[in-house]
Amino acid sequence: MRKQCGFSNRTFKIGFDDQSLQPFDCQASFNGETFQPMKPLSIFEGETVEGIWTLEVADSVVGSGGRIDTWSLELCGALAPQSPAIIQLDTLLAQYAGQTILDRQVVEITDDIAGPDDLLFTLVTLPLKGILQVNGDPITVGSQFSQQDINAGQVTYLHTGTDSLPDAFIVTVIDGQGGWIGPLSVPIDISADIVAAHDFQLEGFKVYPNPSQNVLYLNNAQMHGGEAIIRILGVDGVEVKRMTRQLEELLSINLNNLTSGIYFLQLTTREGIANLRFIKA
Repeated sequence: MRKQCGFSNRTFKIGFDDQSLQPFDCQASFNGETFQPMKPLSIFEGETVEGIWTLEVADSVVGSGGRIDTWSLELCGALAPQSPAIIQLDTLLAQYAGQTILDRQVVEITDDIAGPDDLLFTLVTLPLKGILQVNGDPITVGSQFSQQDINAGQVTYLHTGTDSLPDAFIVTVIDGQGGWIGPLSVPIDISADIVAAHDFQLEGFKVYPNPSQNVLYLNNAQMHGGEAIIRILGVDGVEVKRMTRQLEELLSINLNNLTSGIYFLQLTTREGIANLRFIKA
């Protein structure tokens, strides 16, 4: 301000704001009023707040004296959170009627503040031709998994084997600091020639009869040996039966407790994994 109000021993308790409707007036009480500045403070918009801010006061009346007890500067601004960055967003090449790992070669998101554990993916739409799983458990719309889950190979896509048409799912990503990106669509191409990077696809297994009623036979034509974990899953990805069996040329599996429908048989050994599809009549 630049205003001469004459000699006075009053205490000035005032402020200045571009939004104030009150011009400076020497007749004011100076007891907490906020006045319009002589020049707009908006000239500082966009300037950095770092550094030393100095208040200069000149007393042009000889002998009047006076002092400044305190002063403060309120800086207002809108801080926009930084969004996570997309490092990789590619097509998942998935095994027909099999399980494929979604890894960081397909999806990788980073953030300057949040780590992989804090970058959370929220599933917005489900794939139509398969089932997304985290740690072997199917997930649905609204479920979350982290970038660390992807990095550790814990997110998988299980193709239902209905057809080989392309598939996709949609996610959003948050970093826990107010930043987010999305929706992001992850396309999926289906091929009988694709082998998941982390699971060797075992050949030579067949199931019959298909459809089956009470007993399903698993034929091990190539005589794979050792112990196998056999899982049966519904089309929703839910495990309905699990057993551990020593591999032989022919194994029988009781289906009496299963309702009619389409199922997937997943066989896992030290050598790799086999995925088969059958119908319970």
